[in-house]
Amino acid sequence: MKKLIAILIVFTMLFSFAGCTSAKPDKTVSGMLEAIKSWDTAAMGGFIDINQLYADANVASENQDQMTDILKLITQNLSYQILNTKVDGDSAVVTVSITNTDMSAAMSEYMLNIFALAFSGNYATEAELETAAYDLLKTSIQNNMSKTVTNQVDVQLTKQDKDWVVTMSDELTDAIFGGMITAANNLSSSFN
Repeated sequence: MKKLIAILIVFTMLFSFAGCTSAKPDKTVSGMLEAIKSWDTAAMGGFIDINQLYADANVASENQDQMTDILKLITQNLSYQILNTKVDGDSAVVTVSITNTDMSAAMSEYMLNIFALAFSGNYATEAELETAAYDLLKTSIQNNMSKTVTNQVDVQLTKQDKDWVVTMSDELTDAIFGGMITAANNLSSSFN
């Protein structure tokens, strides 16, 4: 779970440096969201290095396929609507409404079950327990796919050369991933 949250945070940082480019701000935002929605690593390759993402989040190579499956599952319900675009010289703001699976519901279910899993004693190795935890998270997300959340976000862009580049924010990342960062922070603060 910590690695998944680390990936989302690293995603924000890496994306901020790389960005996504297009001739129009709204097309840039649409292209970025379409690539994320399908978790199309080839399309995302233009703005983020997936291998670097996993390396920076300390995801071992043997766990990358599991993590990719979870990220695809989280983003498969993603939908969006471009509401407004304002351009002021080399800066732009695209207001977008983003809907996705409500990860607070999935995270609550996951947390209810993870403790039982951890204390069950059914796993001989840490690797087996980690695999079971991934499976539990996957099941929790699948069980809550019908619950959605919608957030309106102002996406900041800057013009570099002739292209518009997205500046990722925590708010945008959280909206894309269904409030997962907020849910994880809320759950962790309730245990402190």
